[in-house]
Amino acid sequence: EPPKMIEEIRKPTLLPLGSEEDIEINARSKFVCAYYVGDECFIIFKQLLLNSDVGDFDGDDVTITELMIGDNKASLLTYEKEAYKYILWNDSQYAYQISSMSLSVDELILVAESVK
Repeated sequence: EPPKMIEEIRKPTLLPLGSEEDIEINARSKFVCAYYVGDECFIIFKQLLLNSDVGDFDGDDVTITELMIGDNKASLLTYEKEAYKYILWNDSQYAYQISSMSLSVDELILVAESVK
């Protein structure tokens, strides 16, 4: 059975040299962290409870691609206009969301796979 509150915070472990972590929300039901190099925010990472609403990702300019993060099915959402990329997945304990404008899809996948 999935946890009813976040019992263990998981975060990306593969990050660019010199990156700084800014924890925005550290609550029982949600952990949100932004990663910066200098003044540029290059990744936003969220860890949520499995039953959480991850938001509305509809839009005419979004492309959804199925992929794997480790052994888990994931969805890659790419927004053409903003060049924003999201990866959404879960590991049957928690749901995760990672997003970036500056990283390539391949780089974002590598960072997502490093979440521990």
